[in-house]
Amino acid sequence: MNKWLEKKIVLIVTVFLLIQPLLDIITSISIRTFNFNLTLGIIIRTCFMIYALYNLWFVIKNKYTKIINIYSFLILLYMLLYSINIVLTKDFHVLVYEISGLIRTFYFPIILIFIFQMYNENKKINQKYLIYLFFIYAGLILIPNLLGLGYPTYSITKKGNIGLFNTANEVSGILSLLFPLVLAYILKNKWVLIIPFILICFYITFSIGNKVPLIAFTITILFYILYYLIKTSLKKKIIIISSILIISYISLSFIIPKTTFYKNIIIHLKFLKIDSVSELLHIENIDQFLFSRRITFMNDTKHAYDKANISSKLLGIGYIKNYSTDLVNTKTIEMDYYDIYYSHGIIGFILYFSFIIYLIISIVRQLFNNFNPNKYPCLISLIFILLLSLFSGHILTSPAVSIYCAIIIVILYNKKESYENSSSND
Repeated sequence: MNKWLEKKIVLIVTVFLLIQPLLDIITSISIRTFNFNLTLGIIIRTCFMIYALYNLWFVIKNKYTKIINIYSFLILLYMLLYSINIVLTKDFHVLVYEISGLIRTFYFPIILIFIFQMYNENKKINQKYLIYLFFIYAGLILIPNLLGLGYPTYSITKKGNIGLFNTANEVSGILSLLFPLVLAYILKNKWVLIIPFILICFYITFSIGNKVPLIAFTITILFYILYYLIKTSLKKKIIIISSILIISYISLSFIIPKTTFYKNIIIHLKFLKIDSVSELLHIENIDQFLFSRRITFMNDTKHAYDKANISSKLLGIGYIKNYSTDLVNTKTIEMDYYDIYYSHGIIGFILYFSFIIYLIISIVRQLFNNFNPNKYPCLISLIFILLLSLFSGHILTSPAVSIYCAIIIVILYNKKESYENSSSND
């Protein structure tokens, strides 16, 4: 069986990757229609994590096997200690909820080392599937929204529709991370489609009403504009810049005021009773308007962490704060680094990020020693991973998104792998 698993590993991972949108839709229907939180998506993703661990321990054998096995064993040991601490500091009634959060968070480092080992065995995922997935996600937002069938992005006040998905945060993260790869592919192979592609992407993000993909799309487009300007002559630069400025000004002045994104900004400003830019610069309003009260939630969680005993400081306070008090809550900060630190303590935080930091340091060294321009798309995506994990969350701690993070990081780390080469040769 191990030989069969080794032979079919790329096929199995590819199939699992391609059914991600289906799993997200099933999750959305289960939660929105039946109010059922234990979804098929959670079950299948957990089974895949177990499959990944089995491959790491019994199937894949190379020079990294020993250190990877030690790392994965330490993760499982930490999970056991975390669960014991939850029972001792809270009780058995919350164990299922806490373990669910534990698995959801530590899904990423486990999948990361699995993808890492796959690529070390020269078993690589055809990166065109990432492009297909972007268009599948985009289509499952675009078509339902055009037909008036999309689920609302927000439960109250703000406007927007998220297609057939459950939450805007996760699907916005996926679109943001994959967009640089798709844009690079279109510029290289289907450049005549660039204008309609960008228009559709902005329509989707405006209809969602979420600022994350809008910022990611804009930064990526500006990067490639700058990149191509540097490579062209002065005369062409003047023509390109002038055309972009004129078209952008005319288009945006007509389009933006009619979008749900713009309407949500107005709704938010009215709610906060902000009438001028100077009022927006107050720390309370910055927290409310830009961070959706994440700084407030962080301070509340920090307060709960500071009051915890030493075992909880080391292993984490979990996902239910102030348990057995009148202040009990399950609201996460939605800033992944802080959520991981407070929920999983000093030991969990160090264990979680140790391998990720190793890979990122190796990537940075490669950038200085022998940078491959074909890795620009994945490099932009990596920057989004690091920034969005801090400012919007639901990137590293969401299995639906973190699998793409793992693939992108490993592609960048792999010295022989580049976005362009994989797209054309696989």
